[in-house]
Amino acid sequence: MTKTKTASLGLAFALAVVAGCGGTQKHATAKGATCADAAANNEKVIIALGAQQGQDMTAMATAGRDTYAERCAADGWSSEIIGCAAGAADADAIQACVEKLTPEQHQAMVDTFGAKMGGAWGNEEAKESAPAGGAPPGDPCGGDE
Repeated sequence: MTKTKTASLGLAFALAVVAGCGGTQKHATAKGATCADAAANNEKVIIALGAQQGQDMTAMATAGRDTYAERCAADGWSSEIIGCAAGAADADAIQACVEKLTPEQHQAMVDTFGAKMGGAWGNEEAKESAPAGGAPPGDPCGGDE
């Protein structure tokens, strides 16, 4: 997997805005899970992906965790989505959970994560994590639908 593709995937997982990018893996759900549980699991999955790919995705994982915690609470995610995200074993499972968000919840995730990663790819760390061609957060697939 190329560095650009891995960074793009890492961004998608951190944002969990990969609706429309494919992926159908079944996922576990964590009954009685909280927004904090979902956020912590998202961070864990991103860190594991980075380790698997030999990349440090700590900043992305932290921004993803903080975004999950903030948007989950503020936007009133359903217990189904929270449990899904808290029990997701990998990026495909997180993607399946995110596909359950409303369009408004999804957009709030995009906007919040973009701000946490430096606006519209405004800082170097965010630029390194951007999909090929510097696609904005609104296109987590980097044009690779």
